[in-house]
This record gives sequence, structure tokens and C-alpha cells, in this order.
Amino acid sequence: MTDVDIASNSHWQEILDTLQLSKSVAEIDTHDIEGKEMVSLKMWEAFYYTYARWKGFSPRIDDTKSRKSDGEIYIRRWVCNKEGFRKEKFLNMPDRKKRPKEITRCGCQAALRILRLQKTNLWRCQEFVPFHNHDLVIPSQIQFTRANREVPEAVAAQAAAIFTRNIYYKVKEQIEEQQPYSISHREDQGDSYLFSLARFQYGTIRHRVLYNKEKNELNCSCLLFESDGIPCKHIWCVMKSLDIRVIPESLILTRWRKDVKTSSSTQVGEHSSEHQKMTQLSRFGALNAYSNSMNFFASHSEATFQMAKMELEKLNTIFRASYEEGQNSQNSQPTTYHDNPNIIQDPVRVRTKGMASTNSRKGTNDGVQGGRQCTLCGGRDHNKRTCMRRTGV
Repeated sequence: MTDVDIASNSHWQEILDTLQLSKSVAEIDTHDIEGKEMVSLKMWEAFYYTYARWKGFSPRIDDTKSRKSDGEIYIRRWVCNKEGFRKEKFLNMPDRKKRPKEITRCGCQAALRILRLQKTNLWRCQEFVPFHNHDLVIPSQIQFTRANREVPEAVAAQAAAIFTRNIYYKVKEQIEEQQPYSISHREDQGDSYLFSLARFQYGTIRHRVLYNKEKNELNCSCLLFESDGIPCKHIWCVMKSLDIRVIPESLILTRWRKDVKTSSSTQVGEHSSEHQKMTQLSRFGALNAYSNSMNFFASHSEATFQMAKMELEKLNTIFRASYEEGQNSQNSQPTTYHDNPNIIQDPVRVRTKGMASTNSRKGTNDGVQGGRQCTLCGGRDHNKRTCMRRTGV
């Protein structure tokens, strides 16, 4: 299988050496695989899925048998996803309410069956059928098949472990939306690759992703990462084609990480007095644990007791001198919580202006405190409804 890219599977070279294969995918026959043995079920699964990808079909699990005692698998069979036929009862339903799905199965016989040997615990191939009765998918469209539309689980698990909950859902959405995209062209620019992407059935809308091999950085022309800090679907598509199983550090912004508060608070408060006191107490407890063990063994004989006593007196003198020297070098007023400029404190309280005092609203002529006046005569002991001028009295 010399036409398979080794980078598409990290164990591919080991699989080739075990099966002793040197043919291309199209030349592999039944006798090349049947009777061969490998050490694990995952090795056979990796072989068949990689073989199917470069052959041009999508595999699926057809049969699995396991022991009832411990549930351990001893038989596994994979087939082409077009194996078998749709049942007759689903073809002729008199009370059908939904439009039937397109028929995809055509009775393809391609399959791989393996068995675990009890004596050696090796997995041997019992059946291998390489022939198909349908057209195979062309290489440029193979990534749209069901078996090849997933981003590696390690990448998704890393995203869930690093990003916050809300950001993870946005990243997950971009990962799922990368499925319709394919790489139409790749240009080698020395220390980097320039990928041109096209969407299925929308080939005129293209995006470009630049991948720097030395710095392990990816940049897309859609600029979603530069604006929102989230890797776009085009970057995920390129990562899948390059078989990048770990999210590069250049695509992980600090503000979207789960540990952003923990790391920032540690950096801010590592020099505060509270932090220093907690560190000193933790060291004190650790030294007590170590010294208790030493005291137990040293107390069993007079010789070890005298030796431990002399050494402890020497260490006590050295540590006391170091402690006193450190105390003298410190400032007379140690830094407190309120002196730390990195800790946000309560704001300064400022009195609002509000309504002016009543003492300022006095008459300008006679100094009498102002009040309501009658609008007819200007008097202060009545209003216009009881004014004598209005009543005509």
C-alpha cells in the first residue's frame, strides 16, 4: 500500500510491517490479508478504516461477538456501508406519512472478519473481500463519507478540557460545520503551506488557510479567530487533513480558558502578605511531617539520638541567622492587603449634589425665608383661591 500517505495514520508503518504489504490499495487481494495476524483489535480497525479511505468507501461494524462471562470481544466483522438491502416492509408501507429515504444499500460483499486466538491472544483475519459492486468515491470527495467526517476525538476532548462551557459549544459548532469543506489546492511556500478550501456544491466561495510549519500557526482569510478568538471551520478542516491531533497553543486564547481566573489570581497575589503567610504555613507543616519520621527512628538508640541532636543544633543556628537577616532586610511596615495596588478595593465615596439647602432660598430684600405666594396679590398667607381680590371682599 505504497500510495497511502503515512501521515494519515500514526501506526500505519507498523501495520505495513506486520502485514508485510508493499502493494497499492487497488492491487490488494484476498490472499494478501487472509491468515495474517496482528496484536490488537485496534490495529485491524486502523488498517481497515485507512484502507477504506484510500480505496473510496465507508466501512461500518456489522457483527461483534463477546464472551458472556467477562464481555470481552473475540470476533469483529466490518463491511461496506452499502452491504445488504433495505427490508421489504419499509419499501411497501401503505400508511407511510414521511417521504422515504434514498436507498443506499445495494448488497455489496466487501468485508473484513477477524478472530482472537485463545492460545496466543493474537487477532487473525478469517475473511477479507476487497470487491465492490458499486462505484467508489473519488479521492477529492472521500472526506464527505460518514466514516471520515469526524475530527479526532483527542482534539474534541482537549477543547472540552481547555475552553469554558460557552466557548466550547461555539468551538464544537465550528468543528461540526467543517464537514462540507474540502481542500481544492495546496501550495508549498517553503516554511508554510497555503490551502485553498471550497464548500461542497458552493465551489465558487473559497477561503484560504495559511499553515506555518515551523511555528505551528494557522491563519484563515475569514478572520473569525482574529475577531472572536475562536478557530473557524476552515482551520478545523485543514487540521483534519494534516492529522493534527492536538490543538496548537496559537489557537488557544487565555481569556477563553477555564483556568484563566486561577492563573491570573496566582500571578497577582503571589507577592502579597497573605500568600506569603499561607506558603510559610504549608512549609511548616511539611517540615513537621519529615521531622516526625526522623525523630521516631533517631529515638531508638542513644547513638542516633545524640547524632540527631547535634545536627539539629547546627541547623537551628544556621536557620535562625538566616531568619534574622531576612527580618532586618524587610521594610519597617510590611505590605498589607490595602497596600497592594493589584487588588481592587472599594471606591471613594463622593456626596451627590442633590437639592440645595432651604437656608439658601431666602428673600433678597427683607431676608425673610421664601415660601409660596399668591399669584394675584403676592401675599404669603393665602393662595389665589382664598384671595380677597378674587372674592371681591
